[in-house]
Amino acid sequence: MRFSHSAISLRLPDMNTFRPSFPETAGSRRVAFVVDDDRQVRSYIRTVLEAQHFMVMSFARASDALDALVGAKGNTSILISDLEMPEMNGIIFTREALRHFPELPVLMISGCPAIANTDAPVPLLLKPFLPGALRAAVEQSVHRQLARSAAALPSIGVGVGDCPGSQPSDASVRNSGRKVCTL
Repeated sequence: MRFSHSAISLRLPDMNTFRPSFPETAGSRRVAFVVDDDRQVRSYIRTVLEAQHFMVMSFARASDALDALVGAKGNTSILISDLEMPEMNGIIFTREALRHFPELPVLMISGCPAIANTDAPVPLLLKPFLPGALRAAVEQSVHRQLARSAAALPSIGVGVGDCPGSQPSDASVRNSGRKVCTL
């Protein structure tokens, strides 16, 4: 695949036969924390991940998710967070979560196509995305359990509210919304 500002080659599995293998957490139950202010997005992600045998904890507010994450003592397989949310944006929330749990796999999601060409420090999935793209992005994030520090999460240069009412670009739809950003 070629993008206008950079060239990235992705090899995606055949989504008709793809069955991701996720590592189990200490309690032998995979747990996903999903943070997005849009109830429909949370419900969609819950449906996809529960079909993959995840227990999904979903939150509309980042502060509520952070309290629950700390209370869960990091017994979480993945954190999925929207970038643009009221009260606390996804970057600030993720920094705080990684301050407590530096090895927590993170997947950022956004409906803002302006961030597609930025170098985010974690995998980024553009909305709207297909179930197979979400499953593949989650697997990639879970298997990237590299130690990260909260200080290593720079701002990606897109402020909260920069994309009010924006629609995903045609390229993001052609690519099932999947953008992989390097660390």
